[in-house]
Amino acid sequence: MRVHWSPAAAADFERIVQHIREQNDPAALRIARLIYQSAAGLKSFPNRGRLGRVEGTRELVLSPLPFILIYRVKADFVEIANVLHGAQQWPPRP
Repeated sequence: MRVHWSPAAAADFERIVQHIREQNDPAALRIARLIYQSAAGLKSFPNRGRLGRVEGTRELVLSPLPFILIYRVKADFVEIANVLHGAQQWPPRP
């Protein structure tokens, strides 16, 4: 199984890393690696995240980081839909 990042998730990831980089470049690199490695781990264990609050999704809490990967398990790949900070409103209000 492969992992695919949606454009929204890729933008979320870039925004998070850039924000942290502005404050602490070495920390940004460590956090980027942890997020990426967590997503890559879904290749082997796609259902390891909890059931999502949005139908058809799962949520992988990236403890001890304050981030959550929102993803969907498809027939032959995992789609990372969003990368959120745990304090963000999710799902978004209509």
